[in-house]
Amino acid sequence: MRLRGYKLAILLTVFLIIATSYGCSSNRSRAARYREFFAPRSDTDWQSREERSDDNSPKRNNDSSPRTEVSLFTQTGGASYYGDKFHGKSTASGELYDRNKLTAAHLTLPFGSICRITNLKNEKSVEVRINDRGPHVSGRIVDLSYKAMEQIDGLQDGVINVKLEQIK
Repeated sequence: MRLRGYKLAILLTVFLIIATSYGCSSNRSRAARYREFFAPRSDTDWQSREERSDDNSPKRNNDSSPRTEVSLFTQTGGASYYGDKFHGKSTASGELYDRNKLTAAHLTLPFGSICRITNLKNEKSVEVRINDRGPHVSGRIVDLSYKAMEQIDGLQDGVINVKLEQIK
């Protein structure tokens, strides 16, 4: 009986080693796996059936006024900006961070999403593209590039209250 339990233990150990090594092996880098999982979706994935109609005329509501842009996701909270030490470093999407581009980091929005960031103090807004993950600080919802923060006059404050609207 003792020998039988010993053989079973060896067999289970070998099985676990094989299963673990199979599950952990990958030819892709971590950045490649992120890009695959968080790849930007095509525009039609976000559009309703009405918006995808073959009719090219502008959509109008009942009062015949032009259709306003609808945000797909809205969030309010703190925003900060990347320091100069990150300039030229790789982001979670695999591209290099450029402080002079209008980009941002968000914890959950898909890479490639376009968001309007509005400074709630002065109502200035900027459109940015999500290309990184973060911020990893409690109370903050987005990390902006230096140029994006500059355009909404947030550099002096460092951390500002913003409204984030995903528009694409």
